[in-house]
Amino acid sequence: MRLADYIGTPFEQMDCYALVRDIYKTQHNIDLVDPKIRFNENYKIFMNFALEVSKNWVKTEPKRGAVIALKYDINHPNIVTHFGYCIDDKRFIHTLKETGAIVEEIAKYKNMIEGFYSYEQNYNAQ
Repeated sequence: MRLADYIGTPFEQMDCYALVRDIYKTQHNIDLVDPKIRFNENYKIFMNFALEVSKNWVKTEPKRGAVIALKYDINHPNIVTHFGYCIDDKRFIHTLKETGAIVEEIAKYKNMIEGFYSYEQNYNAQ
C-alpha cells in the first residue's frame, strides 16, 4: 500500500496510532505493539508513549519513516496525545476526527511537537 492510499481514511476506522501502526507494517514490515487504548484516554496514551519510547524508539530528526509525537490536546497541553508518520522532513500524515487521514506541513504544528522518533526494537537492551 502506498502512503497516498491512506488519505481520506476515516478517523473512526483508524485513529492516529492505528494509522502509524498500519503504515509501519506496510512500509517497514514492522509490527508495532497495539496498546488497546482508546483515542480519548489521554493519560494512558502518554504513559504508553513514555514506556514505548524508553524501550524501542530513538529520538531523531524529521525524516521519512520517523514518528512525530505531538502535544495536541488543548485540555492536556503538557502530554503527548497524538502521532503521525513523517513522509519527509517537511510533511507528515496523520488522522483527525474532523478530517480523516491527511497530509500536512510539520511547520504548522511546530509549537506542539514533543519530538520525532525512529523505531529500533530493543534499543536499550543492546
